[in-house]
Order: sequence, then structure tokens, then C-alpha cells
Amino acid sequence: MFLSKDWQIYKYYKWPDNTMQGLTVTLEYYHKSDLEYMAFFPRPWLSIEPLLGTINDKLPHRFERVIVGAMTGPGAVIPRPEWIQSIKDNVPAEKIYWKPSIRPYL
Repeated sequence: MFLSKDWQIYKYYKWPDNTMQGLTVTLEYYHKSDLEYMAFFPRPWLSIEPLLGTINDKLPHRFERVIVGAMTGPGAVIPRPEWIQSIKDNVPAEKIYWKPSIRPYL
């Protein structure tokens, strides 16, 4: 599994079948087009950590996994119920992995 904050780095590689290409976003600042471009890679996945906002559109169906976590440590932002609900509304439940850091808020 590869993970980057910039999907564009992935376009320079030919990806073997046994790899997954991940994009990390916080949802505080993201561009819908970034998620759409990721769907063109062979095995895309998404890391939303820390969860700092809502996702307002259905994710492209090609994402194999969506990992969601909360901010941890001193001064951590508590995820709002509407942020969590936006994930539930826009990502198929079978693709979501809730990290232990966010489970207390579910």
C-alpha cells in the first residue's frame, strides 16, 4: 500500500497488480477532482485522517478501502457528528475502516 498527499506522483509509475495507491485527505481542504483522478489508478484507496470536515459527494466506486481516523494528541479536534455522518452517507459501509481513534465518536 502506497500513501501520498499528492495523487500526481502516482502517474509516473507503472503499478504492479499487488499494490494499492492511496491518497490522504483531511476533508478540511480537498478538491473533488483529486478524488476523481485517483479513481483512474488500478487499486485506489483513501485515507481520511484526521477527519476535519464533511464529504459532500459520493466517492467514486473504484476506491477499494476508505480509512477514517480522528485527530489525536494534545489539542486534538473532536470529530463532529455531521462529519462522521457524511462519511456514512457517501461511502459504502463495506469499504469503510474506522480506526480505533474515531470509534468512540461513532
